[in-house]
Amino acid sequence: MQYRIDPRSGNRLSVLGFGCMRFGGGDLVSSFSGKFDRAKAEKLITSAVDMGINYFDTAYLYSGSEDILGQTLEKHALRDKVYIATKLPLILLRKKEDIERIFQ
Repeated sequence: MQYRIDPRSGNRLSVLGFGCMRFGGGDLVSSFSGKFDRAKAEKLITSAVDMGINYFDTAYLYSGSEDILGQTLEKHALRDKVYIATKLPLILLRKKEDIERIFQ
């Protein structure tokens, strides 16, 4: 695996990132309904980390993907080995307090 140093954080990130949108669901309907193949997603995540991928990209609107990623990382004690990027759904932000609510 090749890595780059993030100039802002100094973190060593894998050049290849893992997008969590579909997690084995295969289509956009699965992605936004949260109907993922949890066992397959877990295997994909752990295999990616085993191969050196340490950058995962997810989003609040990828219904269920943040949960699957978090649960898998916790179950396999991998959280301190990876970096996660997530995105706030700007379309759902109506007031400043929404940021913290959605983040949590």
